Amino acid sequence: MSNMKSVMEAKEIREKIKKGQLKTRKNKRRRSSVWERFREVLNADDSSAGYVICNACEALYVYDSHKTGTSNMVHHQCGATRSQPRLPNTTTSFVSRESKKVPSEVKSKFVDECVDLCCLDMRPFDIVSGKGFVQVAQTLINIGATYGAVDANGVIPHRQTVCDRAKQRAAADKEKLSEVIHKVIEDGGIAVTMSTDEFNKRAYTVLTCHYISEKWHLDSHILATVEFDCPLKKTSENIRDQVTSVLLNYGIPGEKVFFVSDQGPNIKAALQPYHWIPCSAHILNTVLRQTFSEKSAPEGIKDVLTLLDNCKSLVTFLKRTGVVASLTHTVIQECEVRWNSRVNMLEAVLKTYSDIRKLLEDKDQLHRMEGIFEEQLSHLIEFLTLFKLAINELEGERHPVIHTVLLWFLKLSKHCEPKLGDPSYMVPLRARASSLLEENMLITPTHKVATFLCPRFKSLKMLTLEERWEVMRQVRALIGLNEQPSGPQNTAEEGPSVTNASSAAGQGGHDSGRAKKQQVDFTEWEDETPSMDEVEEYCATNVACEESSEDNLLSFWEKQDRSFPRLRRLARRILCIPATSAASERSFSAAGRIMEARRNRLNPGTVDAILFLHSAKKT
Repeated sequence: MSNMKSVMEAKEIREKIKKGQLKTRKNKRRRSSVWERFREVLNADDSSAGYVICNACEALYVYDSHKTGTSNMVHHQCGATRSQPRLPNTTTSFVSRESKKVPSEVKSKFVDECVDLCCLDMRPFDIVSGKGFVQVAQTLINIGATYGAVDANGVIPHRQTVCDRAKQRAAADKEKLSEVIHKVIEDGGIAVTMSTDEFNKRAYTVLTCHYISEKWHLDSHILATVEFDCPLKKTSENIRDQVTSVLLNYGIPGEKVFFVSDQGPNIKAALQPYHWIPCSAHILNTVLRQTFSEKSAPEGIKDVLTLLDNCKSLVTFLKRTGVVASLTHTVIQECEVRWNSRVNMLEAVLKTYSDIRKLLEDKDQLHRMEGIFEEQLSHLIEFLTLFKLAINELEGERHPVIHTVLLWFLKLSKHCEPKLGDPSYMVPLRARASSLLEENMLITPTHKVATFLCPRFKSLKMLTLEERWEVMRQVRALIGLNEQPSGPQNTAEEGPSVTNASSAAGQGGHDSGRAKKQQVDFTEWEDETPSMDEVEEYCATNVACEESSEDNLLSFWEKQDRSFPRLRRLARRILCIPATSAASERSFSAAGRIMEARRNRLNPGTVDAILFLHSAKKT
């Protein structure tokens, strides 16, 4: 915010925050690490005010998730950290705190060099904002500061040298990861997400491991990106052989692994010998896709399907004709393979509804908005938003989410119940979604055990009494406790035990100085103190709300090495399991940038090394 108007606007926003007219909240749904340094500014109704604020220096930036994204936040130079001394590191060791200010004409010349880089090598402009580019630039500056103005050709390596070094580093880092995994398996367990996809008619499988480290942080790392042999068919047996090969390379015993994947028949059959859990996000996406499918849709939601088709046609027209450039906010097209794209499309259309209508009216194209009504858009968005929130939350990698799958299933089931005041088309829509949710959502025993391991929900009051006892039985079996007796123990029907009775009788019992006191055992009638095993003690323990929150779940179990050592070990094994296979899906998004048309001859080993190191650098 550089000009005077922006400064005044920023001051007004800060005043509203101080007065409570606006509020700020940490955005936990976003996956980018930049959100750890920023809070989102919200209106009183929790809708976005269009700004974000730095946690440290309170700098304000305009924020639009669809238009500006996090670019402003990524480039933010925090005023609070600029005033603090920085410790030297490998990147800045040659740069003094008292270094000279670079003249503006030199900076301008460097901008021209960056333009030449992007235009000569046909690279995107945002390459100059990447961490890798900054690191290389700083390294070259350090070399120049140490050795003077050297010839760049004498420093920059050959491309094959870089490729070979990437493979060497990946191999060395895999050895280190293998050691970490072995130690983790001894104390807990790991989970592996997997996904398959095709690039340029070459099929790949990505395996990503998830585990809780010694410091009780939830970590994830790509294990391997493996190309599927072209002559082989993608049968369950061949996929299983491929997975087994990767596990053997790391020395991972299959019985210690929980696998999370979609419900593709071949993948599901391939993972049958292992502990397998379905991807919850895929299931929710399937529920929504079938809910709005024209093939078996009930008559009552035909108007809703017409509205969706009209919205897709409208967005296509706006993008194809370039009209979208005249809108204050961009519009988004629905894509079947992208989760939440339907609700994102509807939100974008509703947000720009008036602007679209005015533009189309000016171009005599108003007929393209036939069948699209604001009220219908609002009802559909309200219905889909909770599904969107559920999918976003279940995709989380930085904190445990497996324990919330059961909770989200119950929340969404209740959300699909008929609501008072619903228009006629929403009643069959909710009923259809409810039926599909009940039919498709697979809640496994592992999900229930994970919910039990969250202190806030350890009573499992959402389950029936029989289901609760079954979860307790499973927990005891997992931690090696014997089953509790079904009733009180039988005691022998014996009379009171008398000690030294004859001796006392022989003394006559009258001479208190010589007679010994009669000792009678009455323990059979004493009150018994019930002994509780570790599971019962955990159930009976009151835990403070702040200690049992989802954010502090790993911190809670880290401290239970004395109170609940067996449950602590189980928590480390179960809570590392992701609820979705999103980690592997995101790896394929990165792979799409590597295996593009101009690089379709990349060696599979090179692809594996690049994605492995990319994953390592992100953690």
